[in-house]
Amino acid sequence: ISPRARAGRAGPASLPAMRPNLARPWINAYCVKDLSAPFWTHPNREQSSRVFRSPIAAHPVIVYDTIHRLPEMGLPQICMVGHSNVGKSSLINALVYGKEIARPSKDPGRTRHLFVFDLGREMSLVDLPGYGFANVGVEMRRNWEMLVKAYLRESKSLRRVVCIVDAKRGLTEQDTKLWERVQKTGRMLMVVMTKVDLCHAVDLHENVAEVIAALQPLDKELVWPYIHAVSAEHDLGMRELRASLAVESIGGMALERARAAAAARAARAGIAAAAADAGVGGAGSAGGAGTAVAEPVAEPTEGSGRRSHARRGPGPSEAGPSLGRPGGGKAPAWRDWRGVFSVAPRDAPEVVADAAASRKK
Repeated sequence: ISPRARAGRAGPASLPAMRPNLARPWINAYCVKDLSAPFWTHPNREQSSRVFRSPIAAHPVIVYDTIHRLPEMGLPQICMVGHSNVGKSSLINALVYGKEIARPSKDPGRTRHLFVFDLGREMSLVDLPGYGFANVGVEMRRNWEMLVKAYLRESKSLRRVVCIVDAKRGLTEQDTKLWERVQKTGRMLMVVMTKVDLCHAVDLHENVAEVIAALQPLDKELVWPYIHAVSAEHDLGMRELRASLAVESIGGMALERARAAAAARAARAGIAAAAADAGVGGAGSAGGAGTAVAEPVAEPTEGSGRRSHARRGPGPSEAGPSLGRPGGGKAPAWRDWRGVFSVAPRDAPEVVADAAASRKK
């Protein structure tokens, strides 16, 4: 039963109590009140546009018996996996701006092989078979499971496993089992919720809270902390998702190295300048000066996974205004779109705690 239906049974007076604060294009699973994200920067947005507009090259299909032919060309790989009919093919096509490289179908379980698509010389997208209610025999389903396990085990270039969850249907037991499998292989897990255009903001809010609660027991070093909510059909949240995935591209990793080097240089220059001004006894002011000089550069946050996930200022929704720069400018607000995405997160921690308690029951 949906939260709206429960609210209706309780009476109109109870409706304002449910504020869909978690219904946002992205949310940090370990700091839900944080509206910032390290991937939502101007250079990375430009990089994401280059990556997903690149020429696409498709490799021959892979089955379990030919997993040894998996292309390893030095390109970072992002694989997509999810429940049958979750909208995986539509999401892949939306990522590359509508090019139909993955053929969507109304019949669940159409993807029966492993497909690899190279995006220029930047990264590869890997389309894995779905799981769940595919209308096939037991042997075929077992072969799919063996293929997915073999890929997670054998791939040398896999950077992120994108687990797709139906935002309207919510988390399933098969989703969490896949998460456990991904964790056992030591791969980076990322959760993307699709079909948000079919949700009311309250429904999306509750299902996101359930996902956040389910992620808490997992190894945080192997979880990309940002959960994305998107609609491939209406292009909701797609710019943010592209920017997030582009972090793993060849150019995205080069940008990260350049930012880290600039941060180190700025910190050294700030400390040297403060020491020269304050003399030998000015160690305290040196630290402060160094911090001030390095302020525009990404600073790491806790619970950030295998790399530093910096805080760079609030990010807008898909239809929102331009990003405010660190250290100044008015923070843009999340903008509503047909009641799907909400605004500022107020009671998010309490809602997540409730979701975690309900899962234990």
